[in-house]
Amino acid sequence: ENKGKIANLRGKLKKGDLKIGELEKMIENLLTKINDQEQTIASLRDELTQYDIAMDELTATLNETVAEVEIRDAELNKAFYVIGSTKELKENGIITKEGGFIGLGKMIKLKDDFNKDYFTQMDITKSKEIMLGGKKVQILTTHPPASYKIIGTDSNKEKIEIIDAEDFWSISKYLVVVLD
Repeated sequence: ENKGKIANLRGKLKKGDLKIGELEKMIENLLTKINDQEQTIASLRDELTQYDIAMDELTATLNETVAEVEIRDAELNKAFYVIGSTKELKENGIITKEGGFIGLGKMIKLKDDFNKDYFTQMDITKSKEIMLGGKKVQILTTHPPASYKIIGTDSNKEKIEIIDAEDFWSISKYLVVVLD
């Protein structure tokens, strides 16, 4: 009877050894898969780091480009104007009187090398009106007549209203207005 029990236990032990061997093989396979997956994860992390670096570089380039575009846009949208009496504009090197005969018939003209420092700077996309406040208004610089209108009465010209800024400033970025 004991011999039978021992034989039975030995049979179970052999079956158990087989199952343990299979479990050990399964564990070995799982460890191999885990190692492979860890290597894949490490490789993907390295790739992700490279993509992050590339993304940072692209973002920096984009920011630089946007800043450069904003600077250029601001420069393109810059215009200058000056408003004053004939005497004031002449004294500040903006205009000159030329032509005529014996002091009569002289024409007011913009000087070729006018004093640009005397002008007021403006952004043509934001400023649509230029305040005047005079009876007689003469615009010396060339601007298409359909692009603006002078608002006010005969005795008081209040302002220049710019209807089409792109057209108004297309010929010259400088506006000279003589008020007398």
